[in-house]
Amino acid sequence: MSRSTGPGLGPRWGVGPGRADPEWARFASAADVLRYLCDFHGWTHAQLAERCGVRREQITRWMNRSSEPTLGKLTELLRELGWRPELTMVRTEDALAALHHDPVPPDRLLEYSVQAIVRTAAAATEAGLDVVVGGEVAAVLHGVPVPTRQITLHVRPEHREPFTELARKHWIGAERHTDQRWYLRSGPVLAELRLAAVRPRSRCVAFGNHEVPVVDLRELVDDPTAIGGSVRAAAGRLLDRAG
Repeated sequence: MSRSTGPGLGPRWGVGPGRADPEWARFASAADVLRYLCDFHGWTHAQLAERCGVRREQITRWMNRSSEPTLGKLTELLRELGWRPELTMVRTEDALAALHHDPVPPDRLLEYSVQAIVRTAAAATEAGLDVVVGGEVAAVLHGVPVPTRQITLHVRPEHREPFTELARKHWIGAERHTDQRWYLRSGPVLAELRLAAVRPRSRCVAFGNHEVPVVDLRELVDDPTAIGGSVRAAAGRLLDRAG
């Protein structure tokens, strides 16, 4: 979900341990959204119904999946709480099975603009800079057979300036949003730079003639904000096969 521009509730942790902020959470149904909101804020069904302006019985039917709100109705309810839904699509089990049955090499799953960023990260590593590829692109480099553009780069703060200078030499633009938030732009692809003194657990994988440090696949799967549903499901299958 995304925060709306209207008045809303400031996020706080509810009774659910380890719950992600709603802006980073993903849901498979309207019932999951409503249960999450009750858990996140510590509300009863009646309290959620009061804030949404509907009867408690209606909330209970939706949460029990005996009926489903329309997308328009769900959008209206969430707007009352200061949120709006954003749709994502996740591959079916059959589609994921087909991808695993006939896997495609990473250089065919990643478009040229993404590959340019990956090669820049490899060049940075060869130059002695501490840069690790994360996001869904890291999962693809591990062998997850799902095409994607979503890439994050974990960079040690003191290496940010030489890394962005190196990126510019590779015809990749660097954009500063805040002192702690930078992006690389390669064609239509925007890669977030995450500046942190401690980088995530990683290992090197081969990409063409390069060795690229990438976030460990298990760590990607365990991080609720790192990758989307299709890539997470495909990564889980890969990890299960590896034992």
